[in-house]
Amino acid sequence: MDVSRYLDLFLDESREHLQILNMGLLNLEKDPNRLDVLNELFRAAHTLKGMSATMGYNLISQLTHRMESLLEKIKTKHLLMNQEIINVLFQCVDILEKMLLMIEEGKIPQLNLKDLLEKLNQFEQGVVINTKRPITQEVEKIPEEKGEFDEYEINVISEAISQGFNVWKIVIRVSEDCLMKGVRAFMVFRNLENLGEVIKSIPSVRDIEDEKFE
Repeated sequence: MDVSRYLDLFLDESREHLQILNMGLLNLEKDPNRLDVLNELFRAAHTLKGMSATMGYNLISQLTHRMESLLEKIKTKHLLMNQEIINVLFQCVDILEKMLLMIEEGKIPQLNLKDLLEKLNQFEQGVVINTKRPITQEVEKIPEEKGEFDEYEINVISEAISQGFNVWKIVIRVSEDCLMKGVRAFMVFRNLENLGEVIKSIPSVRDIEDEKFE
């Protein structure tokens, strides 16, 4: 079957799906728990996989297959979405864009995807990959004294550990003479949310906003 006559259609539709992937990942950075966005990402990766396989672009099909498998595990709550996974998925989209450009220029996509595919596989298997610099504030492993957490929080922590995620207790001290103490503390909280899931905050987010803390 001669599929060359479908090339323009393939490129146009592929770009549309890449746009969906880009926008979806940006939305997940704001709220990683949006199931509607996860479903959109999954469908886009699935469609790209099928189209590229039909056109004979095996590298694109291989990469989108790994993306689809990872998104399926997150969608079915076998894995938790976090910023590290989002970063790697953005890398996948960048690579897909490069391969589409190669095709548009009449070239056969030939890129080394070994490291990227390995990252996707490790995430799918629940292995945590550090893609950011370590947090510089005082950090220690989760405390043994479970009195700090209620039953629900303990269950969330246990589930995260069972899936291979690291769980941390982070202690942040704001200088007594700090101006706009509440704003600075709230910015720290938001930055931590971008790094992972905040299970508990002492003081609460509301108290931080109202500067009801020492």
